[in-house]
Amino acid sequence: MTRALITGIAGQDGSYLADLLLDRGVEVHGTVRPDQLRTPGALWRLAGVLDRVDLHALDLLDTVTLGALVGALAPDLCFHLTGTRRPIASPGEEAELLEGAIATTHTLLAAQHRHRPGGAFFLAASSEMYGPEPPLPQDEGTPLEPGSIYAIAKAAGFQLVRHYRQDKGFRACSGILFNHESPRRGEGYVTRQITQAAARIKMGLAQELVLGDLGARRDWGHARSFTRGMILMAGQDAPEDLVLATGVTHSVGDFVEAAFGRLGLDPRDHVREDPSRPRPMRQGLVGNPDRAFRLLGWRDEVPFRSLVEEMADADLERVAGHGGQR
Repeated sequence: MTRALITGIAGQDGSYLADLLLDRGVEVHGTVRPDQLRTPGALWRLAGVLDRVDLHALDLLDTVTLGALVGALAPDLCFHLTGTRRPIASPGEEAELLEGAIATTHTLLAAQHRHRPGGAFFLAASSEMYGPEPPLPQDEGTPLEPGSIYAIAKAAGFQLVRHYRQDKGFRACSGILFNHESPRRGEGYVTRQITQAAARIKMGLAQELVLGDLGARRDWGHARSFTRGMILMAGQDAPEDLVLATGVTHSVGDFVEAAFGRLGLDPRDHVREDPSRPRPMRQGLVGNPDRAFRLLGWRDEVPFRSLVEEMADADLERVAGHGGQR
């Protein structure tokens, strides 16, 4: 039986990836932070598969323990989805971002290459590596100009993967991931803030949502589609780094209109724009997924409005049943 290891299995991407791999008959192992096993509800995204996955609680910065885990499992597939957190890092998080990208990624690559040399490795890289003002659209040939610690960390991991592929002949690749959302997205992201606020307003628990620039645009896809792309990438005989994106941008205002409209609300009655609020969402990030389609037949099959409506429906159900948590 094929065995897979997913770092960050309890997150949005990790949970969808676990679902898809289990459906394919793969034995799935995943890393979680020790505190997640002690925190009620922390594994909510895995609720439907907890009895079918093997969880390993460890700090990914503990490279000795991490390397030993990879050695013991010798996974056929390794999906490295964590090691960095959000694109906006506090000064205290910067060292952890860099260490997670370099030491953790290197430990995983080295251990799998040693113990399962015929295996495949996938790294979740980021479109943030292109920098704040890249040429449009971005593809596999667009120069990397990382402009933040988060982007630098992602670029460092990206180059490590390329080194193992080109210099050591290992089947390793990186997905350059553009924004991808779902009902499993964390509450700290603007997309979930919008759908959760719409649900709370619908239930009479709130009256107003204040956002920054409603004209800010992003290339938004569905996480379920993106994790399917990860599996296809890991299955390449001759792996390549590929852009996973929709190739279409929508504005924050578009997201608001779709979410509020789904719940029968007029956003003009409830959403207020405050341009003075700083927004980390840069203009100009739109990916060209043509190569992923040519090589793998991959594209994001979920239309934008369907994605937003799925998120709004899920948050309405949560607010009605759980007081808006998760």
